[in-house]
Amino acid sequence: CARLLPAGDAFLYANFGWARKTNSEASLLPVSHDPEYERFIQETGFDYERDLEAVAFAVHYPQSWPGGGTGGNAPEPRFSEVFMARFDGTKCAAYLKRTANSVENYRSVDIYSIPLAGRTVRIAILGVDIAAASNHDDPNVMRGIVDRSRRLASPFGGPAFLRRYYRRVQLASPVWLIARVEPKAPAFEGWSTIFSNPAN
Repeated sequence: CARLLPAGDAFLYANFGWARKTNSEASLLPVSHDPEYERFIQETGFDYERDLEAVAFAVHYPQSWPGGGTGGNAPEPRFSEVFMARFDGTKCAAYLKRTANSVENYRSVDIYSIPLAGRTVRIAILGVDIAAASNHDDPNVMRGIVDRSRRLASPFGGPAFLRRYYRRVQLASPVWLIARVEPKAPAFEGWSTIFSNPAN
């Protein structure tokens, strides 16, 4: 799923397959959910604690941060995600359609625009076990994810420095993070002693 991500400034990947093999569903302790999430589970049948297999995130720093970023004019970081999971596509699509302000059909994929916390979150079901979301202001970010999902063996869409490491870390680690650290950016305040020279 990481191959579908757009260019970004930090990338996080987690594969939960190993955890699913070591922990049977019967061994999971019951977890209480807030009412809104419980309603989501009831309407879609999807529970990330049980059904999520893998997830990949791209973080888009604001363009105004020192060193710039891929987040455009957003005042804070934005995120794009690709999920691999077990879910009922029909139920999830019905829920998204009810929740969305608008639906764009792009290359035969419905992209649902949902208002959330003063932003627009775009969500698309890409296949029977894969979905994507992004709160980037630019709708082309989500369209790019759809484009890559429609190409077999598509290349990784991240920047050149990440492509060098992608195949190696993907195969070797169930969880990995690669990020461009800018100590002068607000989110990295206090990191300057750790990352005195981000190029190293």
